[in-house]
Amino acid sequence: MDIRAHLIGYPRIGPNRELKRALERAWAGRLETDAFSMRIKELRAAHLAEQREAIGSAVDDYFLYDQVLETAMMLGVAPAEDAGRIGEDPFAVLTALARGTPEREAWE
Repeated sequence: MDIRAHLIGYPRIGPNRELKRALERAWAGRLETDAFSMRIKELRAAHLAEQREAIGSAVDDYFLYDQVLETAMMLGVAPAEDAGRIGEDPFAVLTALARGTPEREAWE
């Protein structure tokens, strides 16, 4: 019998809070969209590699900020004014829903 283990909910922030720092820089406008996307790809790849090295397999459960909100967005659940923009710029929609904007409060 072949039994495999998976680590669901593996800590994604990084040993030196790399994800937190990248998010904060992006939100502050100090990290361009392309550079942010590249950094997230690097962190995600490292996250998966760590799991594979530790247990031989990995689950891609890497979320940037709020896993419930991001899952809802994956399923197309969002206010009508934002639903059409998810495909264009999912990070901008995530940020607006999670943190709010000057025009509106965060989506709770």
